Amino acid sequence: MREIKNDEVKKTLQEELESIQIDVKTKQKENPYTLYLWNPVTEVKSTKQSGGSKKLVRKHKGIHQIGGKAGKLKKGYKYSGKTLKNGKPQIIKVKRN
Repeated sequence: MREIKNDEVKKTLQEELESIQIDVKTKQKENPYTLYLWNPVTEVKSTKQSGGSKKLVRKHKGIHQIGGKAGKLKKGYKYSGKTLKNGKPQIIKVKRN
């Protein structure tokens, strides 16, 4: 009984695949300069956001977290020139008279 079901499933899948390939061929005839990069067997919807990738900002009280200056140093802070254990540059507060 399993062999019969497997054969039926194979036949239906092959028929569907052939119909999809025919559809792609007709689309290519209509628009010959369009390249279709689509694999009918492994079609997966993308879950990427429409806004693009999100910028990650280092969390520190001397760095702007949001807005147009996100990721830039705030006034009164500077990089010391040393690197920390995690590989990030050290930020120090500048004393002004």
